[in-house]
Amino acid sequence: MERNKNIDLLKGILIMLVITGHIIQDKVDGNLARYLIYSFHMPLFIGISGYLVKLSKLRNLSFAVIANKYLFRVVIPWVFAVFAYAIAVRWHELNDTGSFFSILGASFIKPYLHLWFIPAFLSWVFMSWAIGRYRLEIRHLLIISAIYSLVFVFLREFHGLLTPYPLTGKASEIFLHTFRPYYFIFFAFGMYIRERPGKLIPYMECIPFISLGIAGLVLLFYYPDRILEVPLNYLLNFCLIYFMISSSQKKLLPPIGIIEWIGINSLGIYLWHVMAILLIKELVGTEDKTLFYVVAIIAEILFFALYAALSKLSLINKYLFGMLK
Repeated sequence: MERNKNIDLLKGILIMLVITGHIIQDKVDGNLARYLIYSFHMPLFIGISGYLVKLSKLRNLSFAVIANKYLFRVVIPWVFAVFAYAIAVRWHELNDTGSFFSILGASFIKPYLHLWFIPAFLSWVFMSWAIGRYRLEIRHLLIISAIYSLVFVFLREFHGLLTPYPLTGKASEIFLHTFRPYYFIFFAFGMYIRERPGKLIPYMECIPFISLGIAGLVLLFYYPDRILEVPLNYLLNFCLIYFMISSSQKKLLPPIGIIEWIGINSLGIYLWHVMAILLIKELVGTEDKTLFYVVAIIAEILFFALYAALSKLSLINKYLFGMLK
């Protein structure tokens, strides 16, 4: 498929929102901007990731071919990132070789902060491949993903039912954190849009639902109700994924070179941008939030400049950023 710069633009915008969400230090339910960003930025990014995977092509590949395809593209950069963040975040716990390997092992089982996306993404790819091997149609994948996601939405919301049992409680906590199975439906929906273009409602009809969804979430921020928030969040994200991908298919979004560049380099930037935030937390602290935000923004700008320079080095570009060309 010919590269669509509108998709790169969307990915770039979403990466900028990811960075913004990580810079804001208030709790998600304590800051309206962060609350709204977290309500859609990852589901939309996941939907775009699914759109870029073609089921009809994926199911004809062997497991080994798919694994090799993603080995250098995502797995090796992720491994280096897990290793680096394990040291950066928990360096004060490194007393001996045993503690080092213990921390490193725990970091791979339950990745730090944002690093869950890579194992989750790979799980969705291989699940789609496994389902596709049965020659099921894309609509069947969408139905299966919906059932699968709903089961884990229930487990996420009622995780307290499992916590009295140490084994199942801990295992489910790790699985939910690392693989985010309740997001699989968004990945499958992105694939569906690619395989069945124009089979849904006219995309412009999503605008009223998107507006109502955002208004509803703003209201729920001030008057929380989890029973209403979960279905509203899913409805908003389905509409947003369909609307934004459809707009990108028609190339309706304006070209913005720097944002498109961020979208093209989304993996490397996603993996490493938190390092700048951790450094500023260590040097400046977060008690004076105004100072922290100003310095953190400057640090992220410098991070982009450093990333652009390092991306010219082939080994770093390949092994740390996942850019093979």
